Amino acid sequence: MEFPWLVPPLRRFVPRDVDLPHAVLLTGPAGIGKRILATAMARTLLCEALPDDRVPGGCGACPSCHWFDEGNHPDYRLVTSEVLALESGAGAADAGADGEEGAKGKRAPSREIKVDQIRALFDFLVVATHRGHRRVVQIQPLDALNEVASNALLKMLEEPPAHTIFIACTDHPGRIAPTVRSRCQVIAVAGPTETDAIAWLEHAGVSAPRDALAAAGGAPLAALAAAGDGEARAARDALLSFLANPDADGAFALADAFAKGSADAVTAWMQQWLSDCTTARLAGRVRYHPARFRSIADLVRDVPPDRLMDFNQRLASVRRSIDHPLNQRLMFESLFLAYCDAIRKPATAA
Repeated sequence: MEFPWLVPPLRRFVPRDVDLPHAVLLTGPAGIGKRILATAMARTLLCEALPDDRVPGGCGACPSCHWFDEGNHPDYRLVTSEVLALESGAGAADAGADGEEGAKGKRAPSREIKVDQIRALFDFLVVATHRGHRRVVQIQPLDALNEVASNALLKMLEEPPAHTIFIACTDHPGRIAPTVRSRCQVIAVAGPTETDAIAWLEHAGVSAPRDALAAAGGAPLAALAAAGDGEARAARDALLSFLANPDADGAFALADAFAKGSADAVTAWMQQWLSDCTTARLAGRVRYHPARFRSIADLVRDVPPDRLMDFNQRLASVRRSIDHPLNQRLMFESLFLAYCDAIRKPATAA
């Protein structure tokens, strides 16, 4: 596997046909490869190699491994949100449990896993497995289930079908209903050490891997994805330039530039910056922008900490409703101007 830190948890699922849980929940920080691990586990569980020939990730030679790689294994279902289906390149049409749920018309793709997607599993689960072996249902992320969908899944977990294993993952285990979480074997997935992650990113061709890893909060896959997205890098650089030198003219110009961009990404970058502003002011350190430590420290040297924390709360409130801004340009104008006000020096206050 090209992600060496995922090998240890994957080795647990070289099946021996005994003591396998009926549901597994992978938890851990975003961007370390939990979805990749879940897929590798599913491929391993469905592999038809003889016990002595089984390897993590599947043998790659049996009919099951070939079907899985071609995306048409009859005993496997992936249930995910339309947003993740689009991000993975599968298309929203694959977001449903049986590949029929998708975005229609100009409707924005949903971040939720809906009850129809869970109910669509019933027909899959009530018939015998095609290969007389196991069946696997992969759900990602589990916290995307809305309340009704979560209740429907709970009924399946309470009376798990024979020869069926559910594999789910989440960045936010606290958002999952306790009744659902308690019926899963929880596996905490750890990312690589900083040294190993930097070496891995360097091997992958990422320039300035230490800075890239820090900007991604220590998540190597997120760092790699960001490094390969030139448009996102340019947007982030423009935002950081404004945040380091805030002024009203820049706020209006940037709001106009971001009017049709990713509000989720922009506000996430702002939260990282505010986190570093706060820790630089209170503790003399930063996490996400080590190369900018000196400029951040100088920027906030005389800014009252409570003003930074108040703005951070406002930013968190904006992120909670980020999917439905009435007018994104006006939202950013308000947010950027509020940042200018929060970061101003007391001596220059009106």
